[in-house]
Amino acid sequence: MPPLSARGARAVAITLVLLGGIALPATTALAAVAPGSVGARPANKGPWTELPAISAPGFVNPANDRPLVAARPGLSVLAWRDSDHAASGGYGNLWSWIRTSREGGWRSRTKLSTHASEHALFRLAAGPTGTIVICWLDKTGANTEEIKMRVMRRSSSHWSRAIEVARFEPTHPLAEGVHDLRVSVGRSGATVAWLLGNGGLQARVFRLHGGLGPTEPISAEAEAVEFHLAATPTGETIAAFGAWATQYAVAASPSPGLPFGSTRSLSSIPEVEGATFFLPSYGNEIAANRDGVVVAIWSIYLSSSANPGTNMLYADVRPAGSTEWLAPVVLSSNADANFDFEAQVQADAAGRFRVLAATDPGPTGRELTVFTSDRGATSWRPRVLEPALGMNDAFRLAAGAGGEAAVIYERGVGLNTTSRLYARATSHRGRRWGRPVLLDRASYRSSAGTGSTTTGGNLGQALTVTPGGGVLAAWIDDSTIRSAVKLPPRG
Repeated sequence: MPPLSARGARAVAITLVLLGGIALPATTALAAVAPGSVGARPANKGPWTELPAISAPGFVNPANDRPLVAARPGLSVLAWRDSDHAASGGYGNLWSWIRTSREGGWRSRTKLSTHASEHALFRLAAGPTGTIVICWLDKTGANTEEIKMRVMRRSSSHWSRAIEVARFEPTHPLAEGVHDLRVSVGRSGATVAWLLGNGGLQARVFRLHGGLGPTEPISAEAEAVEFHLAATPTGETIAAFGAWATQYAVAASPSPGLPFGSTRSLSSIPEVEGATFFLPSYGNEIAANRDGVVVAIWSIYLSSSANPGTNMLYADVRPAGSTEWLAPVVLSSNADANFDFEAQVQADAAGRFRVLAATDPGPTGRELTVFTSDRGATSWRPRVLEPALGMNDAFRLAAGAGGEAAVIYERGVGLNTTSRLYARATSHRGRRWGRPVLLDRASYRSSAGTGSTTTGGNLGQALTVTPGGGVLAAWIDDSTIRSAVKLPPRG
């Protein structure tokens, strides 16, 4: 299994792609659900309406995936990987559920794979024309791994056959196998990229009207934890990753099928006498807006004889139509070398960027802050959304149509405690944040009396802004997948 990052240790492998309008069902009390079935519709939660629950049998402990979200009108896709088969050697089933705007709930599930390896290693994304791609890692032998993908065309609600993207036979899977996997979808193709344990970062393009291209190298010196991809409106794909030699770097392919160019370092080591540096490997997210502006976020800790130590969260901007990156801007800083900002970045339909991050660490908690840019990402405005976030409380960000944005976050996560899941969403084309809404309340319990493993609680949150500016959230509560929708705001 890949190493767990501080961000990923508590999340679970559930991925949600929302692709369309929302048909609100009538509301009744939440009923128990049988394995593999859809439950009754629960009650309204203020402006939110909960959809029928889905049972996820065998979903016991959290894994290490961060949900991915995207959108197109008319269709929703929910995907998850269940628990390992008994004596399987580390693989399970990969499932998807479909929901159209004409339905009140999720349709019967589809089994996409019976050998999906690792909860973390499946990804789901939708492109600007409505094509949806899911990719995952299959364990097909004792030392054999295969990256596979399926495609759902914009005019279809059915998955294609499984397509083999890459095949590996690592002698030592933990050191040489696939450690991270990503996919981005453009207008004419999808880029599937993977990070190997030896630091090799590679990609392969699937042309929507031509099939798979050759495997292309991105970097041979990537830090083997995670990386991220972004696609611009011009068809460019940009990879952002940590690298031992350059610390934090990006590489771009100008269009589908063309090789990635040389690596460009965004963070450089200052020439300071006696300085020490620490770059969190999970601080490298990237996003592009509709104008082609690209924003990368990353963090670094710097200390020296003249500096007692500062942990800084940066935003780096590449203007539209340019290949050059501007000087990075500090969004937040503190003196804690071990603090993880857990920052996420997305662009909304108005061209603004939103960065959601944990900030201002204290003895027992943090603040949850959203930083909003102007359309060109030349200035940033902070807003504290939750002043008392716990040290282990997870959060998610979504931004999209109508300039709207939304967040969901937990409060009170811990052993033998009650966790609460809240949502906040914008209105007035993203200019105002609404009040927190309580979506769920669930208990965390120690497993088998050990006091070291939690079960239950609100795990695996997924979130997206709909094409109309509404919001859909999904989460797992004690082996049940729950989801709720919010209508688009007025005004």
